[in-house]
Amino acid sequence: MGYRVLRFWNNDVLKNMEGVLEVILEALASPAPHPSPLPEGERE
Repeated sequence: MGYRVLRFWNNDVLKNMEGVLEVILEALASPAPHPSPLPEGERE
């Protein structure tokens, strides 16, 4: 589906919010990986 999940420790969010936000901004700036196409002949 192309979803990307970012996980952070609670402690990082509480004590290093700037670093967490920086990681989120970097993830938003980079292109999302494209989900693998279905094998030939298969459709959803």
